[in-house]
Amino acid sequence: MHKREDIQIRDPFVLVHKEDGKYYLFGTTDRNPWNQEGTGFEAWVSGDLENFEGPFPVFTPPKGFWGTHDFWAPEIHPYGDRYYLFASFTSPDTCRGTQILVSHDILGPFLPLSDGAVTPADWECLDGTLYADGTGKPWIVFCHEWVQAHDGAIYAMPLSEDLKNPAGGPELLFRASAASWSVPRERRDGSGLCDARVTDGPFLHRQKDGTLVMLWSSIGEQGYAMGCALSRSGSLLGPWEQTPEPLISRDGGHGMVFRDFSGDLRLTWHGPNSTPHERFLHHRVEESDQGLILAGGIDRTTLVRRHNPVVTNWDPRSPLSVGNGDFTFTADVTGLQSFGAGQTGDMPLCTMSQWGWHAYPDAPADDRDLRREEFACGGRTVGYMTDPQGQESLYDGLRRNPHRFHLGKIGLSVKGKEELNEADLTETEQILDLWTGRLSSSFTLKGRPVRVQSVCHPQRDLLSFRIESPLIGEGALGLDLRFPYPSHEKEGADWSAGEKHFSVLEEESPRRFRINRKVDSLEYAVSLRFAQDARFVPAGVHRWSFSGDGSVMEFSLEFSRDALFREIPLLEETAAESARRWKSFWTGGAALSFKGSRDPRAGELERRIILSQYLLALQSMGSLPPAETGLTCNSWYGKFHLEMHIWHALNGILWNRGDLVEKSLAWYEGIIPSARERAVQQGYRGIRWPKMTDPEGRDSPSPIGTLLCWQQPHIILFAELLYRRKREEAVLEKYGERVFLTADFMADYALWDEDRGEFILGPPVIPAQENHRPEETINPTFELEYWRWGLKTALLWKKRLKQPSPGKWREVLDMLSPCPLEKDTGRYKAHGNCVGTYGAFAADHPAMLFALGLLPGESIDREAMSRSFDGVRENWRCETMWGWDFPAAAMTLARLGRRKEAVDFLLAEADKNCYMANGHNRQVGSEALPLYLPGNGGLLLAAAMMAAGWEGSTGEAPGFPDDGSWKVRQEGLEKYI
Repeated sequence: MHKREDIQIRDPFVLVHKEDGKYYLFGTTDRNPWNQEGTGFEAWVSGDLENFEGPFPVFTPPKGFWGTHDFWAPEIHPYGDRYYLFASFTSPDTCRGTQILVSHDILGPFLPLSDGAVTPADWECLDGTLYADGTGKPWIVFCHEWVQAHDGAIYAMPLSEDLKNPAGGPELLFRASAASWSVPRERRDGSGLCDARVTDGPFLHRQKDGTLVMLWSSIGEQGYAMGCALSRSGSLLGPWEQTPEPLISRDGGHGMVFRDFSGDLRLTWHGPNSTPHERFLHHRVEESDQGLILAGGIDRTTLVRRHNPVVTNWDPRSPLSVGNGDFTFTADVTGLQSFGAGQTGDMPLCTMSQWGWHAYPDAPADDRDLRREEFACGGRTVGYMTDPQGQESLYDGLRRNPHRFHLGKIGLSVKGKEELNEADLTETEQILDLWTGRLSSSFTLKGRPVRVQSVCHPQRDLLSFRIESPLIGEGALGLDLRFPYPSHEKEGADWSAGEKHFSVLEEESPRRFRINRKVDSLEYAVSLRFAQDARFVPAGVHRWSFSGDGSVMEFSLEFSRDALFREIPLLEETAAESARRWKSFWTGGAALSFKGSRDPRAGELERRIILSQYLLALQSMGSLPPAETGLTCNSWYGKFHLEMHIWHALNGILWNRGDLVEKSLAWYEGIIPSARERAVQQGYRGIRWPKMTDPEGRDSPSPIGTLLCWQQPHIILFAELLYRRKREEAVLEKYGERVFLTADFMADYALWDEDRGEFILGPPVIPAQENHRPEETINPTFELEYWRWGLKTALLWKKRLKQPSPGKWREVLDMLSPCPLEKDTGRYKAHGNCVGTYGAFAADHPAMLFALGLLPGESIDREAMSRSFDGVRENWRCETMWGWDFPAAAMTLARLGRRKEAVDFLLAEADKNCYMANGHNRQVGSEALPLYLPGNGGLLLAAAMMAAGWEGSTGEAPGFPDDGSWKVRQEGLEKYI
C-alpha cells in the first residue's frame, strides 16, 4: 500500500468504477517524462483516494510503436463495451499527437486502435480528450501546441463511431489569449517575440444547468495554472467565454473532475509542477453560474477587505502607508505628510527607499583603526568590536554610518498656515483598501470638503495623488514639497541644516518639473508631473508650494538616483498597476480564515494576520534585508539586524510567497567576500555573517551584536524551506555555496572541550537572550540545537547534490554537547553556566523554548521542554519580552500539543504583543521602536505553522484547539519543518 503523497504522477485522471467500489488513478508516470524514451503508463487503485495499491502497468509500447518520447497525459474513457486510452506521444520524425488505444479491461493492456495519432499529422498536438455530444456523436478535443501555433489553441474534431479515424476537420474553440489570466512567454521560433501562450489539458464537464464547462491549463502570473471556459449554449462549438481568474492559480494544473462515491464533485490536478515532485491533488468543487468553484474556498476579496483600516480619529501612533517593498510612503490623515513634526507623536511620517542611504562627510571609511576587545577562546584570543572606551568618536561613527534617510516630505500647502495640524480638520475619514493598495482620505478644511487619493507604483519609486477641493481654485490649497538634510535619528531628517545640502527646481513645462538634490556625496532627483497646469513659488529653504486652477490637482512624483528620462504615469494608471499587483499578491499567496469560529478572539487574530501580510509586503520583502522598522522610519540608524531576518521574512515561504523572500536573499551572495574576511580575521573557516549591517555587509560595533551567533544558520533555514517547497535541484545549486560556507564556519566555531569530550559553543558568545555575559556563557540551549539542525541539514544538502561530506561537519554534529538541563527541576537552562534561568535571568527572550518550536528539536526532551514553558509562564517578566517572543513561544506550545495555550500565548494581553489599528506590532515603552516588524513576521510564521502543521504533525490545524471553538480554513499554506 502506498500513500498518495508518495506517488509521483503528472496529469492525474481518475476513473470511478462503481462495480468494485474503487478509484483508478492514471497519469504521466514515467520518472522523467521530458528527456528520456517513454516506457509506458501505470495505474494505481484506491478505495479512499489516500491509500493506493500498485503500480499496475496498463500500457507498454509494443515493438514498432511509432511513439518514442513524451508519453503524456493518459485518459481512460469507457465507451461502448470497451475502455479507450487517449494519450500524447512523439518521435524524432513525427509531430506530437494524440493516439487512441483500446482494451476490454480497465487495467489493460491497452493496444493501439489505429496506426498513429488521430490529430492532424502536421500539427504539434497534445492532451486529446473524448467528448460525446447530445446526439452521442464522439469528438476529440485537443490542443494545437504553442510551440508551433504560438498562441496555443483548443480544437474539437469529430471522430468515427469506432474512434479509429477523424470524421471531419478540426474546429477552433478558442485560443489561450482569450483568457485574461494567461500570460505570454517567448516564442520557440527564435524571433524573440514574447506573445506565445500555452494551452494544456482540456477536459469537459456538463453542469446541471446545461452549461458546458471546459477545464484547461496555461501559464498564469503565478506559474502553471488551470482555469475554466464556459459554453452557456451547451454546445461544444461554443461560443466560449473565459472566467477572469484561474481555478488553480499557482504551481499546479492539468485537471479533470469526477464524482466520488459520496456524490461530491472532485477536481484533480498535479502539483508542484516540477519533476520528480509532482503529486496527485484533489479538492471538492461545486457548480456555479461562473463554472466550477472550489468548495469551501476562501472568498479572498471579502477576507482581505473586511480588515481594511478605517480612520475617523487621527492616532499619530498608527499612520497608514503605501509602498512596494523597496519604497514606502507613510501618510497622516490627509493622505499626505501635511502635519508638522511635533504632531506626529512618536511615529515619524517618512518617504524611504532601499537606495536612500547617506553617510556624514566625517564618517569613518572603514573599521581598520578600531581597537578590538580580546576574548579568550579555546586557548587563543579573538578580537571583537565591543568596547567604545577611548575611541567613542570612531565607534559611534561606524555605528551611525551609513544611515537611511527621509527622501522628502509631500504635504498640503494651506494659505496662511506654515503647517497643518489635526485641529484644522473636521469630518475626517481615511480608508486603506488593502485589495488595491489605494489610500482614500476625506475631511473638511476651512469649511470646505477635501478628498485625497494616494497610491504607490508597484515597481517604481513613484507616488500618484489626486486632491479634490474647491479650495484649490480659490488659491487656498495646494501641494507643499520640502526636503531635509539626512539624519541618523529616527525620522531620518534634520530640518535645521539647510546650508548642508542643495535643491534646484527645473521647470520643463507648466506640467513637468524636476528637483535635483545634492546631499554631500549623494545625488538624487524628484521628477514631478501634473495632470493640469501648475504654478510654483519658493516657500522656504528646500521648499516649494504648487498651486493650480479648478477643483482638482492630480500629480505624480518619482524619486530616482539617475538622470534618465521616464514617462511618469498619473493616478489612474498607477492605481491600475497597484491593483493588479495587490490582487496578484492576495490571490497568489496562501490564505487563512477563521470565519465561523466561536472564540471571540478569532476576528482579531485574522485582522492581525491580514494587516501583517500587507505591512511585510511593503516593508520586509524588498531587495535588502529589512530594518526592524522597515521603510517607515529609522531604528538603529536604518541598519538591518540579520538575526531578525527570519522573523521578518521566513513566513513568506510558508505563505507561498517564496519569490518575494528570495529578493533579499540575493544580497547574501554579494557580501560573501566580506563575510569570509570577517571569519578569517577571527581565525575561522568559512564565512561569518554580520549582525547589525548595511547594504555593503559591514558589521557595526556593538557591545552585544558582534558576539551574537544565532544569525549564522538562518541562510540554511531559508534555503531548506525554499527547497522543500519545490524540491528542485536548481534550488540546491543556487544556494549551495552559501549553505556550505555557513556550515564551514559553524563546524569551526564549535570548540573541542577535552574534559567533557564534546564540542561546545562559547565562550565568548552572547545568546539570543542578550542579558548574559559573553565570558561566562557556554552552550546556550537554542544555539546548540540550531547548530545541530544546521549542520545536519548542510550534510543533507551535500547528499542531495551527490557531493562528499566534510568529516569535520559530521564529527562536530556527532559530538556536539547536549542541551543543558537544571538538575533539580529538569528544565532547560538558558546556557550551561546559567544559575537562575527562571529567576534572576527571567527577562528578555525566553530563548531556550525556541529549540523546540522554531526548530523541530530532534534532541529535545518534550517533557523537559513542557516543564520549561511552565517555568517561563510562572516566572518570566513578560514586560521585558519582545514582539516575536509571543509567536515563537506559541510555536513551542503547538509542537508540545498544548493547543489552547498556543493560541492563548499568541494572543497574550501584553504591552509588547499589542497590534495597532494600522496592524503594526508596537513595542510599548521603546522610544526607538514605534513599530516592530519582527513581531508581525513572527505572528505570520506561527499562524501558518499552527494552521498547516509541521513535519510529523497529524490532523487539521494541529496548533489550534480541536474542541470546536476555532474553525480554521486555509489555502496554500506550506508545512513547516
